[in-house]
Amino acid sequence: FPTCVAMYDAGKEYITKEAPKDLFSASSAVYIYNVVDKTKEPLKHFLSKNMAVAHQRSFYQLAYRSMPKSFQKDLKMDDFIVLAPAYIVSQLKGAFEIGVLIYLPFFVIDLVTSNILLAMGMMMLSPLTIALPLKLLLVVMTDGWTLVIQGLVQTYKH
Repeated sequence: FPTCVAMYDAGKEYITKEAPKDLFSASSAVYIYNVVDKTKEPLKHFLSKNMAVAHQRSFYQLAYRSMPKSFQKDLKMDDFIVLAPAYIVSQLKGAFEIGVLIYLPFFVIDLVTSNILLAMGMMMLSPLTIALPLKLLLVVMTDGWTLVIQGLVQTYKH
């Protein structure tokens, strides 16, 4: 949200002007270019603060190797061709880590439930019938959705 406010403040003079009537006109292209040009710096700042530097270096090297020689000298670490994929990969990595952290307690509940039922000699009873209510109880008692959302929002740096 703070990034959106910063982007709006940076491009306010163009955003608040009357937009062109015809979206496919030459004046529309100039309008869009001016808005993007004014708002790109806050977006670059947000992307660079919320990604791993290792991913940024990796995508810089990939872009440098795959670009023609004439473009290589102008390539910078803070170009969108580097920042966008590095940000996406960083977010996907974080999502995978969150998924594993959410899965682990549920896996432990499955293991404990299966072992208890096996120890009691109740092999014909599916562990899922006991484990699922326990998992739901765990999410409800710990206010799981709030914890997940708070964890996601707090990972972003302004």
